[in-house]
Amino acid sequence: MRQESPRRRRLLERSTSLSARSWAWLANSGLRDEHGRVFSWLNPSHPGYVYPEIMGYYASLCAERARHSGSEGWLEIGLQVGDAIVRELTPHGALSRGDVEYAFDTAMGLHGLLRVQHVEGSRRFAHAAERMTDFLVATLAEQEVAWRHGRPLRILDNWSHSFGASMIKVSMALEASGLALGRRDSTELASFVRQQAIAATWRDGAFRVNSARRWVYVHAHCYAAEGLIFHSRAASALPDPVLASAQFLARVQADDGGLPCWHEREDVQVVSHADATAQAVRIWTVVARDRYAAQIRRALGFLRTVEAIGGGLRYKRGSEDLNSWATMFGAQADQWQRCGAAPEWLI
Repeated sequence: MRQESPRRRRLLERSTSLSARSWAWLANSGLRDEHGRVFSWLNPSHPGYVYPEIMGYYASLCAERARHSGSEGWLEIGLQVGDAIVRELTPHGALSRGDVEYAFDTAMGLHGLLRVQHVEGSRRFAHAAERMTDFLVATLAEQEVAWRHGRPLRILDNWSHSFGASMIKVSMALEASGLALGRRDSTELASFVRQQAIAATWRDGAFRVNSARRWVYVHAHCYAAEGLIFHSRAASALPDPVLASAQFLARVQADDGGLPCWHEREDVQVVSHADATAQAVRIWTVVARDRYAAQIRRALGFLRTVEAIGGGLRYKRGSEDLNSWATMFGAQADQWQRCGAAPEWLI
């Protein structure tokens, strides 16, 4: 990995914030193609792939930026990405990678569409949102999260192929769909999914991958906490699992300031990942920004060590892939620690 000189790094950090550099990189780096599709990462020697789930995050990002800055440009980009999400839908109304349809990917895409049309003040994506909600209702009622050729695909060693911690974040999209589309079944399913996922995965102060494994995939643990934060955004107090989740993240924070990819798993290499690190900053900022100030400072320091000169965050040290979702999460994390959290616009 190319090492930037300390002097150049200091000049870069003084000139603009991590969030400002990240917003600029996300808008202008070529992360989107001419059709509005968003890539997993940028790296000429290791090209990324079109990633529908991340297109949902990107649409949410555009909606948040348009709301925050009043920028018509961000809204136009969001609408373009939204149109691309609709084109990516399978006949079942799902978003897929390869030949597998995923509930999580579909939910993130759905939430992005609903946010963009909310900011525009339209029902532009209502039909697509109905189809996506239908897929989620049919899928999650059976606690299945991935489908191949019309059949459930369940892999207990894989967090994205089993009903587990990450499904709590899916409830964000189900809640939004229930409100935007008047879908009572979606609202009720959001509550059911949260309750079932918490019961299956919350053990000893952390969200486990699923009911069958003790491992904590920190990225998915953060998704679970984020879903509960979003759900309780209007409440007077955060639920106990969110408070304990923040404590867990502080306890496992690595010496380099990053958050490890795995906890209590011995058969994989454990290194700090930028996505989980940025997510931890958001969670700490919501829970108690002052109490976790030292952890936030160290985590943001780690993110700066994986930041490219022109913006964009590498997924981890030693990689040259400038990662799309890690950069989105990092930008919002830095913005929240500077200006205060806005959980209703959690990407």
